[in-house]
Amino acid sequence: MPILLLLLGCQQQQELVSKQLYSKKYTTGEVVIAPQFDDAFPFQDGLAAVKSGKMWGYINKQGAFVIQPKYYLAHSFHEGFAAVQIEKDGKYGYINKHGVFIIPLKYDYVDSFREGFARVKLGEKWGVINNHGQLVIKNVFEFIESFHEGLAGYINGDEWGFVNSNSSVVIKSRVRYFVRFQEGLAAFWDKGAGKYGFIDKNGLMVVAPIYSGVQLFQSGLAAVQLEQYGKMGFINRGGIMVIAPKFDDVFPVYDDLIPVRYEGKWGYINKEGVMVIAPKYDAAFEFQNELAEVRIGEKYGLINRSGDMVVSPCFVMIKHDEFGERLGFISEGLIAVLIGDKWGYVSE
Repeated sequence: MPILLLLLGCQQQQELVSKQLYSKKYTTGEVVIAPQFDDAFPFQDGLAAVKSGKMWGYINKQGAFVIQPKYYLAHSFHEGFAAVQIEKDGKYGYINKHGVFIIPLKYDYVDSFREGFARVKLGEKWGVINNHGQLVIKNVFEFIESFHEGLAGYINGDEWGFVNSNSSVVIKSRVRYFVRFQEGLAAFWDKGAGKYGFIDKNGLMVVAPIYSGVQLFQSGLAAVQLEQYGKMGFINRGGIMVIAPKFDDVFPVYDDLIPVRYEGKWGYINKEGVMVIAPKYDAAFEFQNELAEVRIGEKYGLINRSGDMVVSPCFVMIKHDEFGERLGFISEGLIAVLIGDKWGYVSE
């Protein structure tokens, strides 16, 4: 059993595992799973993928292995399945929470399940399977994305488009390159204009291609950049600029407080564009519940919505994604943190 540890403000890395966590508001915050892993992902579906030595396995929230570390690569559980690879350059398959293979090792690459489907690669072509392992979209695409809002983006030669779960192409183009749907709209790059805009699920243009860069819509707003390397602002679904482009970089609107980089430092604005937490951080990430991850110098800590430092910068890293898929740094009440050279978990 892992030792239940407390953490206080962490002045020295070696002292982290034996001190009480300083917190103005929260009674939680213990290091509940001691730093002992060589890598770790956020908890998903009650289990977390962790690396012990050279191999990956899965632990529960008490820190005990429920699936022993025997995989060369392991994805987090999503919708009851986890993609794993037994050996380097080997095939991928999917296991259940008992470690039993539900979908055998036969794919050259795979992704986690989303909306009941997962993209899989055989040879040089991509297709899609359902959660019974049945191929619902044949491996005929040069590239295909995971399903989002019922559609998956694809690339075949110079054709870009979207396919539904019945394998029917619903939108396609040779002059527009698409990015996945979110909140009913998808970004596209127009080959002629050399700019980005947005379409709806009927393929109709909603926002004209006038931007050099865009993010996907989140909470009704999308970050845009009018000129390459220019400042960033936010538009609404009608394409109206509602927050003026004056920021060096921004995050999507995951929360009422939005991380933005202004004059070289990161702070937070509200949805009206007013700076509510002054730009003073070297890096800042979105709020989850009442906490946000920030970096000062080389170390990461946590702040509250008033900008007060709840956990002083003491972590080498805080994990918030998995193979490029953003999960959020708080997942099921726990935070994966790197303390010294080992990973453990801190309670929210």
